[in-house]
Amino acid sequence: MRSLEECLPDYLYHDRDEIPQAVGKARAMAPEGASGDLLLARLRYSSLVEQGAFFKALGRVNWRVVPRAPVLEKALLHELSRMGQIVDKFLRGVERKLETSSFLRDFLGFPSSSEEELLLRAQKDEPLKMLRVDLVLEEGKVPKLVEIQVVMGGLGITQALRTAYGPHPLLPGIAKAYEEALEAIPKRDDLPKVVATLGARNSHYRHEHLCLARHLSTWRMIVAPLFLLEEGPSGVRLGDTGIGVIHRLFRAPGALKTEPGKRVLRAVLQGRVILINPWKDFLEDKRLLALVHEDRAEELLEDHLTEGEWKSLQEMIPPTWKATRERLAQVMGLSGSSRSYYLKKGRSWECKGLFHGRKLSSRQWEAACKRAKEEGDWILQKEVRSTPTPWVYWDPSSGAIKRMMGYTRMCPYYFRGRDGGLHLADVLLTVRETSSRVHGASDAILAVVGDDPETP
Repeated sequence: MRSLEECLPDYLYHDRDEIPQAVGKARAMAPEGASGDLLLARLRYSSLVEQGAFFKALGRVNWRVVPRAPVLEKALLHELSRMGQIVDKFLRGVERKLETSSFLRDFLGFPSSSEEELLLRAQKDEPLKMLRVDLVLEEGKVPKLVEIQVVMGGLGITQALRTAYGPHPLLPGIAKAYEEALEAIPKRDDLPKVVATLGARNSHYRHEHLCLARHLSTWRMIVAPLFLLEEGPSGVRLGDTGIGVIHRLFRAPGALKTEPGKRVLRAVLQGRVILINPWKDFLEDKRLLALVHEDRAEELLEDHLTEGEWKSLQEMIPPTWKATRERLAQVMGLSGSSRSYYLKKGRSWECKGLFHGRKLSSRQWEAACKRAKEEGDWILQKEVRSTPTPWVYWDPSSGAIKRMMGYTRMCPYYFRGRDGGLHLADVLLTVRETSSRVHGASDAILAVVGDDPETP
Protein backbone atom coordinates (compact mmCIF):
# COMPACT_ATOMS: atom_id res chain seq x y z
CA MET A 1 0.00 0.00 0.00
CA ARG A 2 1.28 3.45 -0.90
CA SER A 3 1.92 5.91 1.87
CA LEU A 4 -0.54 8.67 2.58
CA GLU A 5 2.20 11.22 1.96
CA GLU A 6 2.68 9.89 -1.58
CA CYS A 7 -1.02 10.07 -2.51
CA LEU A 8 -2.19 13.12 -0.60
CA PRO A 9 -0.92 15.70 -3.18
CA ASP A 10 -3.35 14.13 -5.67
CA TYR A 11 -6.30 14.60 -3.33
CA LEU A 12 -7.75 17.99 -4.28
CA TYR A 13 -10.68 18.39 -1.92
CA HIS A 14 -10.97 21.08 0.73
CA ASP A 15 -10.20 18.82 3.72
CA ARG A 16 -6.82 17.52 2.57
CA ASP A 17 -4.95 18.96 5.56
CA GLU A 18 -7.26 17.18 8.02
CA ILE A 19 -6.64 13.67 6.70
CA PRO A 20 -3.17 12.91 8.18
CA GLN A 21 -4.44 13.60 11.69
CA ALA A 22 -7.54 11.46 11.05
CA VAL A 23 -5.49 8.51 9.81
CA GLY A 24 -3.11 8.93 12.74
CA LYS A 25 -5.93 8.03 15.13
CA ALA A 26 -5.33 4.37 14.26
CA ARG A 27 -2.37 4.37 16.63
CA ALA A 28 -4.70 5.32 19.48
CA MET A 29 -6.65 2.12 18.88
CA ALA A 30 -3.77 -0.17 19.84
CA PRO A 31 -5.50 -3.32 21.19
CA GLU A 32 -3.68 -3.53 24.50
CA GLY A 33 -5.12 -6.01 26.93
CA ALA A 34 -7.69 -7.35 24.46
CA SER A 35 -8.15 -10.95 23.38
CA GLY A 36 -10.48 -13.14 21.33
CA ASP A 37 -13.20 -11.40 19.32
CA LEU A 38 -12.47 -8.07 20.99
CA LEU A 39 -8.83 -8.21 19.89
CA LEU A 40 -9.75 -9.17 16.32
CA ALA A 41 -12.40 -6.45 16.00
CA ARG A 42 -10.08 -3.75 17.29
CA LEU A 43 -7.34 -4.87 14.92
CA ARG A 44 -9.79 -4.64 11.99
CA TYR A 45 -10.92 -1.20 13.10
CA SER A 46 -7.34 0.07 13.45
CA SER A 47 -6.47 -1.23 9.99
CA LEU A 48 -9.48 0.50 8.44
CA VAL A 49 -8.64 3.84 10.07
CA GLU A 50 -4.99 3.56 9.08
CA GLN A 51 -6.04 2.94 5.46
CA GLY A 52 -8.35 5.96 5.57
CA ALA A 53 -11.55 3.97 5.01
CA PHE A 54 -13.85 6.84 5.95
CA PHE A 55 -17.38 7.58 4.77
CA LYS A 56 -19.00 10.91 5.64
CA ALA A 57 -16.83 11.19 8.78
CA LEU A 58 -13.06 11.64 9.15
CA GLY A 59 -11.07 9.76 11.75
CA ARG A 60 -13.53 6.99 12.52
CA VAL A 61 -15.17 3.99 10.94
CA ASN A 62 -18.87 4.79 11.07
CA TRP A 63 -20.18 1.27 10.70
CA ARG A 64 -20.20 -1.77 12.97
CA VAL A 65 -17.09 -3.93 12.74
CA VAL A 66 -17.27 -7.72 12.94
CA PRO A 67 -14.34 -9.73 14.34
CA ARG A 68 -14.31 -12.27 11.48
CA ALA A 69 -15.31 -12.10 7.85
CA PRO A 70 -18.46 -14.20 7.23
CA VAL A 71 -17.90 -17.20 4.98
CA LEU A 72 -19.79 -17.85 1.74
CA GLU A 73 -19.93 -21.28 0.19
CA LYS A 74 -17.78 -21.60 -2.91
CA ALA A 75 -20.86 -22.73 -4.87
CA LEU A 76 -22.51 -19.40 -4.11
CA LEU A 77 -19.42 -17.48 -5.24
CA HIS A 78 -19.49 -19.41 -8.51
CA GLU A 79 -23.18 -18.54 -8.84
CA LEU A 80 -22.38 -14.86 -8.31
CA SER A 81 -19.64 -15.05 -10.93
CA ARG A 82 -22.05 -16.54 -13.47
CA MET A 83 -24.66 -13.93 -12.53
CA GLY A 84 -22.30 -11.12 -13.50
CA GLN A 85 -21.61 -12.69 -16.89
CA ILE A 86 -25.33 -13.07 -17.64
CA VAL A 87 -26.15 -9.51 -16.55
CA ASP A 88 -23.27 -8.25 -18.72
CA LYS A 89 -24.63 -10.07 -21.79
CA PHE A 90 -28.10 -8.69 -21.05
CA LEU A 91 -26.89 -5.09 -20.76
CA ARG A 92 -24.77 -5.32 -23.90
CA GLY A 93 -27.73 -6.74 -25.77
CA VAL A 94 -30.01 -3.94 -24.57
CA GLU A 95 -27.49 -1.32 -25.65
CA ARG A 96 -27.11 -2.75 -29.14
CA LYS A 97 -30.85 -3.14 -29.71
CA LEU A 98 -31.55 0.33 -28.32
CA GLU A 99 -30.29 1.93 -31.52
CA THR A 100 -33.09 0.48 -33.64
CA SER A 101 -35.83 -0.78 -31.30
CA SER A 102 -38.68 1.67 -30.76
CA PHE A 103 -40.11 -0.74 -28.18
CA LEU A 104 -36.94 -0.54 -26.05
CA ARG A 105 -36.68 3.22 -26.40
CA ASP A 106 -40.24 3.68 -25.26
CA PHE A 107 -39.89 1.15 -22.43
CA LEU A 108 -36.77 2.84 -21.02
CA GLY A 109 -37.74 6.42 -21.84
CA PHE A 110 -34.63 6.78 -23.99
CA PRO A 111 -33.19 9.24 -24.67
CA SER A 112 -33.86 11.33 -21.59
CA SER A 113 -32.07 14.22 -23.33
CA SER A 114 -30.45 14.95 -26.67
CA GLU A 115 -27.04 14.64 -25.01
CA GLU A 116 -27.81 11.05 -24.02
CA GLU A 117 -28.28 10.13 -27.68
CA LEU A 118 -25.00 11.80 -28.58
CA LEU A 119 -23.17 9.99 -25.80
CA LEU A 120 -24.52 6.61 -26.91
CA ARG A 121 -23.21 7.16 -30.42
CA ALA A 122 -19.84 8.47 -29.25
CA GLN A 123 -19.30 5.52 -26.87
CA LYS A 124 -20.93 2.91 -29.07
CA ASP A 125 -18.17 0.32 -28.82
CA GLU A 126 -17.16 0.96 -25.20
CA PRO A 127 -18.40 -1.73 -22.79
CA LEU A 128 -18.81 -1.22 -19.08
CA LYS A 129 -15.46 -1.53 -17.29
CA MET A 130 -17.04 -2.39 -13.96
CA LEU A 131 -20.40 -3.29 -12.50
CA ARG A 132 -22.03 -3.70 -9.12
CA VAL A 133 -25.30 -5.45 -8.44
CA ASP A 134 -27.23 -5.34 -5.18
CA LEU A 135 -28.78 -8.56 -3.98
CA VAL A 136 -31.08 -9.40 -1.11
CA LEU A 137 -31.30 -12.93 0.23
CA GLU A 138 -34.72 -14.54 -0.06
CA GLU A 139 -35.37 -16.46 3.15
CA GLY A 140 -31.74 -15.73 4.02
CA LYS A 141 -30.39 -18.02 1.28
CA VAL A 142 -31.32 -17.28 -2.35
CA PRO A 143 -29.82 -14.08 -3.85
CA LYS A 144 -32.30 -11.87 -5.70
CA LEU A 145 -31.10 -8.96 -7.82
CA VAL A 146 -32.83 -5.67 -6.95
CA GLU A 147 -30.47 -3.05 -8.40
CA ILE A 148 -27.81 -2.61 -11.08
CA GLN A 149 -25.17 0.05 -10.47
CA VAL A 150 -22.95 1.52 -13.17
CA VAL A 151 -21.88 4.53 -11.10
CA MET A 152 -21.12 2.94 -7.76
CA GLY A 153 -19.73 3.61 -4.32
CA GLY A 154 -17.96 1.21 -2.02
CA LEU A 155 -14.84 0.49 -4.08
CA GLY A 156 -12.32 1.93 -1.63
CA ILE A 157 -14.15 0.67 1.45
CA THR A 158 -14.41 -2.84 0.01
CA GLN A 159 -10.68 -2.87 -0.75
CA ALA A 160 -9.89 -1.60 2.74
CA LEU A 161 -12.10 -4.32 4.26
CA ARG A 162 -10.32 -6.94 2.16
CA THR A 163 -6.97 -5.70 3.45
CA ALA A 164 -8.23 -5.68 7.03
CA TYR A 165 -9.73 -9.18 6.90
CA GLY A 166 -7.20 -10.83 4.63
CA PRO A 167 -7.13 -12.20 1.06
CA HIS A 168 -9.60 -14.63 -0.46
CA PRO A 169 -8.26 -17.33 -2.82
CA LEU A 170 -11.16 -16.94 -5.27
CA LEU A 171 -11.42 -13.14 -5.21
CA PRO A 172 -8.59 -10.90 -6.49
CA GLY A 173 -9.87 -7.81 -4.68
CA ILE A 174 -10.98 -4.42 -5.95
CA ALA A 175 -7.62 -2.71 -6.52
CA LYS A 176 -6.06 -5.51 -8.60
CA ALA A 177 -9.17 -5.97 -10.75
CA TYR A 178 -9.59 -2.21 -11.13
CA GLU A 179 -6.05 -1.76 -12.43
CA GLU A 180 -6.48 -4.68 -14.83
CA ALA A 181 -9.59 -2.96 -16.21
CA LEU A 182 -7.58 0.27 -16.60
CA GLU A 183 -4.81 -1.58 -18.43
CA ALA A 184 -7.31 -2.83 -20.99
CA ILE A 185 -8.29 0.73 -21.95
CA PRO A 186 -6.66 2.18 -25.10
CA LYS A 187 -4.43 4.98 -23.85
CA ARG A 188 -2.99 8.08 -25.45
CA ASP A 189 0.81 7.95 -25.72
CA ASP A 190 1.12 11.63 -24.74
CA LEU A 191 -0.54 11.14 -21.33
CA PRO A 192 0.68 9.46 -18.12
CA LYS A 193 -1.09 6.51 -16.47
CA VAL A 194 -3.44 8.71 -14.49
CA VAL A 195 -7.12 8.23 -13.73
CA ALA A 196 -9.05 11.21 -12.39
CA THR A 197 -11.91 10.35 -10.03
CA LEU A 198 -14.33 13.25 -10.27
CA GLY A 199 -17.40 13.85 -8.13
CA ALA A 200 -19.45 16.49 -6.39
CA ARG A 201 -17.94 19.39 -4.44
CA ASN A 202 -18.59 17.55 -1.16
CA SER A 203 -18.71 13.99 -2.47
CA HIS A 204 -19.33 11.40 0.24
CA TYR A 205 -17.04 9.06 -1.69
CA ARG A 206 -13.94 11.26 -1.77
CA HIS A 207 -12.22 9.63 1.21
CA GLU A 208 -12.74 6.07 0.07
CA HIS A 209 -11.27 6.89 -3.34
CA LEU A 210 -8.17 8.30 -1.68
CA CYS A 211 -8.07 4.98 0.13
CA LEU A 212 -8.36 3.13 -3.20
CA ALA A 213 -5.59 5.31 -4.68
CA ARG A 214 -3.24 4.08 -1.95
CA HIS A 215 -3.86 0.48 -3.02
CA LEU A 216 -3.05 1.01 -6.71
CA SER A 217 0.39 -0.16 -7.77
CA THR A 218 0.93 1.09 -11.34
CA TRP A 219 -1.70 3.79 -11.86
CA ARG A 220 -1.88 7.19 -10.25
CA MET A 221 -5.34 8.36 -9.15
CA ILE A 222 -6.28 12.01 -8.72
CA VAL A 223 -9.34 12.49 -6.51
CA ALA A 224 -10.97 15.84 -7.17
CA PRO A 225 -14.28 17.69 -7.44
CA LEU A 226 -15.57 17.90 -10.99
CA PHE A 227 -15.56 21.71 -11.02
CA LEU A 228 -11.73 21.76 -11.02
CA LEU A 229 -11.58 20.11 -14.46
CA GLU A 230 -10.35 22.51 -17.14
CA GLU A 231 -10.13 22.42 -20.92
CA GLY A 232 -6.85 22.69 -22.77
CA PRO A 233 -5.72 22.60 -26.39
CA SER A 234 -5.44 18.79 -26.41
CA GLY A 235 -8.22 17.82 -24.01
CA VAL A 236 -9.03 18.20 -20.34
CA ARG A 237 -6.67 18.64 -17.41
CA LEU A 238 -6.41 19.08 -13.65
CA GLY A 239 -3.78 21.72 -13.02
CA ASP A 240 -0.79 20.78 -15.17
CA THR A 241 -1.80 17.12 -15.55
CA GLY A 242 -3.49 16.04 -18.77
CA ILE A 243 -6.36 13.65 -18.17
CA GLY A 244 -7.24 10.84 -20.57
CA VAL A 245 -9.24 8.61 -18.24
CA ILE A 246 -12.01 9.83 -15.92
CA HIS A 247 -13.64 7.70 -13.25
CA ARG A 248 -17.01 9.38 -13.07
CA LEU A 249 -19.06 9.77 -9.93
CA PHE A 250 -21.59 11.96 -11.73
CA ARG A 251 -24.68 11.25 -13.80
CA ALA A 252 -27.04 12.98 -16.20
CA PRO A 253 -29.02 15.12 -16.25
CA GLY A 254 -27.54 17.00 -13.28
CA ALA A 255 -23.94 17.03 -14.53
CA LEU A 256 -24.97 18.13 -18.01
CA LYS A 257 -26.41 21.35 -16.56
CA THR A 258 -22.98 22.43 -15.26
CA GLU A 259 -20.07 23.86 -17.21
CA PRO A 260 -17.61 21.18 -15.93
CA GLY A 261 -20.06 18.48 -17.02
CA LYS A 262 -20.28 20.08 -20.45
CA ARG A 263 -16.47 20.01 -20.63
CA VAL A 264 -16.52 16.26 -20.06
CA LEU A 265 -19.25 15.89 -22.67
CA ARG A 266 -17.22 17.80 -25.25
CA ALA A 267 -14.11 15.76 -24.49
CA VAL A 268 -16.05 12.49 -24.89
CA LEU A 269 -17.63 13.59 -28.18
CA GLN A 270 -14.19 14.64 -29.47
CA GLY A 271 -12.68 11.31 -28.46
CA ARG A 272 -10.19 12.95 -26.10
CA VAL A 273 -11.18 11.16 -22.90
CA ILE A 274 -12.42 7.74 -21.87
CA LEU A 275 -14.89 7.41 -19.02
CA ILE A 276 -15.13 4.57 -16.54
CA ASN A 277 -17.83 3.78 -16.59
CA PRO A 278 -19.01 5.02 -19.99
CA TRP A 279 -21.69 7.69 -19.66
CA LYS A 280 -24.61 5.32 -20.24
CA ASP A 281 -26.93 5.95 -17.33
CA PHE A 282 -29.75 3.99 -18.97
CA LEU A 283 -27.84 0.81 -18.08
CA GLU A 284 -28.79 1.21 -14.42
CA ASP A 285 -32.38 2.27 -15.04
CA LYS A 286 -34.60 0.14 -12.81
CA ARG A 287 -36.99 -0.36 -15.70
CA LEU A 288 -34.42 -2.86 -16.98
CA LEU A 289 -35.52 -5.15 -14.15
CA ALA A 290 -39.08 -4.98 -15.43
CA LEU A 291 -37.86 -5.58 -18.99
CA VAL A 292 -36.56 -9.00 -17.96
CA HIS A 293 -40.14 -10.06 -17.22
CA GLU A 294 -41.55 -8.74 -20.51
CA ASP A 295 -42.45 -11.43 -23.07
CA ARG A 296 -41.30 -9.31 -26.01
CA ALA A 297 -37.86 -8.80 -24.49
CA GLU A 298 -36.79 -12.44 -24.67
CA GLU A 299 -37.46 -12.58 -28.40
CA LEU A 300 -35.79 -9.21 -28.94
CA LEU A 301 -32.59 -10.32 -27.18
CA GLU A 302 -32.53 -13.96 -28.29
CA ASP A 303 -29.28 -13.45 -30.21
CA HIS A 304 -27.55 -12.23 -27.03
CA LEU A 305 -28.83 -14.64 -24.36
CA THR A 306 -29.56 -18.32 -24.62
CA GLU A 307 -32.91 -19.65 -23.46
CA GLY A 308 -31.23 -21.02 -20.32
CA GLU A 309 -29.51 -17.71 -19.57
CA TRP A 310 -32.78 -15.82 -20.00
CA LYS A 311 -34.53 -18.19 -17.61
CA SER A 312 -31.70 -17.72 -15.07
CA LEU A 313 -32.01 -13.95 -15.42
CA GLN A 314 -35.75 -14.10 -14.75
CA GLU A 315 -35.20 -16.32 -11.72
CA MET A 316 -32.61 -14.00 -10.17
CA ILE A 317 -34.80 -10.86 -10.47
CA PRO A 318 -37.97 -10.74 -8.34
CA PRO A 319 -41.26 -10.15 -10.21
CA THR A 320 -41.05 -6.57 -11.49
CA TRP A 321 -43.34 -4.56 -13.76
CA LYS A 322 -43.53 -1.09 -15.20
CA ALA A 323 -45.83 0.93 -12.97
CA THR A 324 -48.48 1.48 -15.61
CA ARG A 325 -51.87 2.96 -14.82
CA GLU A 326 -53.45 -0.48 -15.08
CA ARG A 327 -50.87 -2.09 -12.80
CA LEU A 328 -51.13 0.67 -10.21
CA ALA A 329 -54.91 0.41 -10.20
CA GLN A 330 -54.54 -3.23 -9.13
CA VAL A 331 -52.43 -2.43 -6.06
CA MET A 332 -53.56 1.03 -4.98
CA GLY A 333 -56.49 -0.17 -2.87
CA LEU A 334 -54.78 -3.12 -1.22
CA SER A 335 -54.72 -3.40 2.57
CA GLY A 336 -51.46 -2.77 4.39
CA SER A 337 -50.63 -6.44 4.94
CA SER A 338 -51.25 -7.18 1.25
CA ARG A 339 -49.02 -4.41 -0.08
CA SER A 340 -45.90 -6.55 -0.38
CA TYR A 341 -44.48 -4.32 -3.09
CA TYR A 342 -41.89 -1.62 -3.62
CA LEU A 343 -42.48 1.37 -5.84
CA LYS A 344 -39.17 2.53 -7.32
CA LYS A 345 -38.40 5.38 -9.67
CA GLY A 346 -36.64 4.19 -12.83
CA ARG A 347 -33.74 6.62 -12.67
CA SER A 348 -33.41 7.28 -8.98
CA TRP A 349 -30.10 7.18 -7.15
CA GLU A 350 -29.45 6.47 -3.48
CA CYS A 351 -33.05 5.45 -2.66
CA LYS A 352 -34.46 8.88 -3.54
CA GLY A 353 -37.54 7.35 -5.10
CA LEU A 354 -38.48 4.30 -3.05
CA PHE A 355 -41.70 3.40 -1.28
CA HIS A 356 -42.35 0.17 0.63
CA GLY A 357 -46.06 -0.63 0.54
CA ARG A 358 -46.23 -2.41 3.90
CA LYS A 359 -44.46 0.45 5.67
CA LEU A 360 -46.87 3.18 4.52
CA SER A 361 -50.32 4.25 5.59
CA SER A 362 -53.14 3.86 3.05
CA ARG A 363 -53.01 7.59 2.38
CA GLN A 364 -49.23 7.56 1.85
CA TRP A 365 -49.41 4.51 -0.45
CA GLU A 366 -52.16 6.12 -2.52
CA ALA A 367 -50.07 9.30 -2.84
CA ALA A 368 -47.04 7.27 -3.94
CA CYS A 369 -49.11 5.43 -6.56
CA LYS A 370 -50.51 8.72 -7.86
CA ARG A 371 -47.01 10.17 -8.15
CA ALA A 372 -45.83 7.09 -10.05
CA LYS A 373 -48.85 7.34 -12.36
CA GLU A 374 -48.20 11.01 -13.11
CA GLU A 375 -44.45 10.70 -13.68
CA GLY A 376 -44.70 7.48 -15.68
CA ASP A 377 -41.14 6.17 -15.15
CA TRP A 378 -41.61 3.99 -12.08
CA ILE A 379 -41.54 0.25 -11.49
CA LEU A 380 -43.50 -1.99 -9.15
CA GLN A 381 -41.45 -4.79 -7.61
CA LYS A 382 -42.57 -7.72 -5.50
CA GLU A 383 -41.03 -7.62 -2.04
CA VAL A 384 -38.39 -10.24 -1.35
CA ARG A 385 -39.04 -11.83 2.02
CA SER A 386 -35.76 -12.02 3.90
CA THR A 387 -34.87 -13.81 7.11
CA PRO A 388 -32.75 -12.00 9.73
CA THR A 389 -29.63 -13.77 10.97
CA PRO A 390 -27.54 -13.31 14.14
CA TRP A 391 -24.35 -11.21 14.05
CA VAL A 392 -21.61 -10.31 16.50
CA TYR A 393 -19.93 -6.90 16.24
CA TRP A 394 -17.75 -4.48 18.17
CA ASP A 395 -19.25 -1.21 19.37
CA PRO A 396 -16.46 1.43 19.48
CA SER A 397 -18.51 3.82 21.63
CA SER A 398 -18.77 1.33 24.50
CA GLY A 399 -15.75 -0.81 23.65
CA ALA A 400 -17.87 -3.94 24.03
CA ILE A 401 -18.73 -6.88 21.82
CA LYS A 402 -22.46 -6.86 21.08
CA ARG A 403 -25.03 -8.90 19.18
CA MET A 404 -27.78 -8.05 16.74
CA MET A 405 -30.24 -9.63 14.29
CA GLY A 406 -29.91 -8.24 10.80
CA TYR A 407 -30.91 -8.45 7.15
CA THR A 408 -28.06 -8.96 4.68
CA ARG A 409 -27.52 -7.21 1.37
CA MET A 410 -24.85 -8.70 -0.88
CA CYS A 411 -22.97 -6.46 -3.33
CA PRO A 412 -20.72 -8.28 -5.83
CA TYR A 413 -18.28 -6.12 -7.80
CA TYR A 414 -17.22 -7.11 -11.30
CA PHE A 415 -14.46 -5.75 -13.54
CA ARG A 416 -13.65 -6.31 -17.19
CA GLY A 417 -10.35 -8.09 -17.62
CA ARG A 418 -7.82 -8.15 -20.45
CA ASP A 419 -9.72 -11.08 -21.97
CA GLY A 420 -12.80 -8.89 -22.42
CA GLY A 421 -14.88 -10.78 -19.87
CA LEU A 422 -16.51 -9.41 -16.74
CA HIS A 423 -15.06 -11.11 -13.66
CA LEU A 424 -16.05 -11.18 -9.98
CA ALA A 425 -13.52 -9.19 -7.93
CA ASP A 426 -15.01 -9.07 -4.43
CA VAL A 427 -18.24 -9.17 -2.46
CA LEU A 428 -19.31 -6.52 0.04
CA LEU A 429 -21.91 -7.40 2.66
CA THR A 430 -24.00 -4.80 4.44
CA VAL A 431 -26.21 -5.92 7.28
CA ARG A 432 -28.93 -3.65 8.61
CA GLU A 433 -30.47 -4.18 11.99
CA THR A 434 -34.06 -5.42 11.90
CA SER A 435 -35.27 -2.07 13.24
CA SER A 436 -33.44 -0.08 10.53
CA ARG A 437 -34.68 0.60 7.00
CA VAL A 438 -31.42 1.60 5.31
CA HIS A 439 -28.42 -0.55 4.40
CA GLY A 440 -25.10 1.19 4.91
CA ALA A 441 -26.28 3.38 7.79
CA SER A 442 -24.15 3.89 10.87
CA ASP A 443 -26.00 1.11 12.67
CA ALA A 444 -25.16 -1.40 9.94
CA ILE A 445 -22.37 -3.95 9.62
CA LEU A 446 -20.03 -3.78 6.61
CA ALA A 447 -17.79 -6.73 5.80
CA VAL A 448 -16.26 -8.68 2.95
CA VAL A 449 -16.70 -12.42 2.59
CA GLY A 450 -14.13 -14.71 4.15
CA ASP A 451 -12.76 -18.06 3.06
CA ASP A 452 -12.06 -20.42 5.94
CA PRO A 453 -14.15 -20.20 9.13
CA GLU A 454 -11.18 -21.46 11.12
CA THR A 455 -8.94 -18.61 9.94
CA PRO A 456 -9.23 -15.25 11.80
